[in-house]
Amino acid sequence: MIKKSVGTQLRDGRESKNYSLDDLETLTGIKSSYLLSMEMDQFSLLPSKSYEISYIKKYAEAVDLDQESLLRNYHIAVAEKQERAVSRQEKTIELDKDSESYSRAQAGQQWTSHRQTAKSAKKNLPFLVLSFLVLVVLLAALFFVFWNRNSNNSNPETAKSSQMSSTSPSSSEGESSTSSSSESPSLTVTPSVDGVNLIAQLSHPSKPVDLVFTLTEGAVDQWFSVSNSNYESGATLSQETPTIRVALSEDTSETVITLGNTSGIKVTANGQELDLSSLLADTTGYITLTIE
Repeated sequence: MIKKSVGTQLRDGRESKNYSLDDLETLTGIKSSYLLSMEMDQFSLLPSKSYEISYIKKYAEAVDLDQESLLRNYHIAVAEKQERAVSRQEKTIELDKDSESYSRAQAGQQWTSHRQTAKSAKKNLPFLVLSFLVLVVLLAALFFVFWNRNSNNSNPETAKSSQMSSTSPSSSEGESSTSSSSESPSLTVTPSVDGVNLIAQLSHPSKPVDLVFTLTEGAVDQWFSVSNSNYESGATLSQETPTIRVALSEDTSETVITLGNTSGIKVTANGQELDLSSLLADTTGYITLTIE
């Protein structure tokens, strides 16, 4: 059988008498809030330690309970409470000691790790010093090369020699450019005197020579022919076929182009347009093209 606490015994005694807390307050002169604290075994809520025993006696007397038995149980409960408090305190101390031991062990591990790191750094120190010296040597070599180059550039003889050597390729390049320019393709058109015949000369062309006939936008159909080509019998330009290309053979040195109408048509030789402005409009024109 489970032993009832002092507070439980007091409450059972009050209920056996059918007393309310207010009734018991009238009988004992103890506030009902203190009476409830006693029934809940919360004796620490009473005004002071000296009131605990006095209130227990008054409560027991009002409900016809054995005062001595209640006081004995009360003192036993207080002693057990104190023992539990001491036990909890001892456990707390042990936990603190364990925590302190762990902290010391952890600190020891950290110190060991620090010593190992310092030892490793000391071991790698020669390598770091060697790397630094290599870097210094490389920087000194680069500085020497840079200084030597600047020194050579500041020497008048060296500068003059460099200028001559730089001028020489430029001269050669100019001569080459002049030579190349003199040999570049060119188209010369001599204005027509009678408005019907036109003379053109194509020099140094890339072969085979391409003649392109293009009908201008909105112009009516135009007929043309080219001698010494596949178009000697002629061809007609229209808005459906506005452009026709004629390739001359590589051994062709001269060709005659016949235009059925000089208006509304454009002629190019290797991409260079022939100036037809000196020909009369709306007439048949003849162009003698010489290829050199």
